Amino acid sequence: LTQTPMVVAFAAIPIVLYALWAAVRVMRPGGQLDQGYAIADDMMEPLGLKGIERPQWMPMPYATGDVHSTVSGPTVLGGTRHGREVVVVLQGGGSQLAVACQAPAFTLKGGDGVLHAGDDVPPAIRGAIGTLAPAPVWSSARVESADGRLLVTRRRGGQKRWQHDLWLAERLADAVAPARG
Repeated sequence: LTQTPMVVAFAAIPIVLYALWAAVRVMRPGGQLDQGYAIADDMMEPLGLKGIERPQWMPMPYATGDVHSTVSGPTVLGGTRHGREVVVVLQGGGSQLAVACQAPAFTLKGGDGVLHAGDDVPPAIRGAIGTLAPAPVWSSARVESADGRLLVTRRRGGQKRWQHDLWLAERLADAVAPARG
């Protein structure tokens, strides 16, 4: 019976219809994807953050006639913590975390488990990073201060480490300008 092409074609119809129904349940407004993002917002609320931008799901047709899906764009979290605006951008395995803070311009580069300070780093920042124990988490971090914010970036592993970066940025911001509220 399964050797007959017509039987196989008719058997495929309910499978295809179920797949379409399941896709609609996930992707429609208020569907399972939106519900998942709402749960993520609830989880971020104690941190004072919420989703302000999310990646877009896109069907991608291939020359072979196949259609695959992909996710394009960043996940962006934002909010106010301790009186400072915070923005977290997660994309492609990397991350950028910005905390509003008026601080002199400086750069820190992670390597060998520590944050290395250049000559331009203020004494308060040197003191704050001097209390950090060496740890692999600091090796891939880069910290810059400019334009009224502290920016911590990672090219890879950032989506797993952004909470460390938030802690670090707030610690450094407190070293140069203690938080309000």
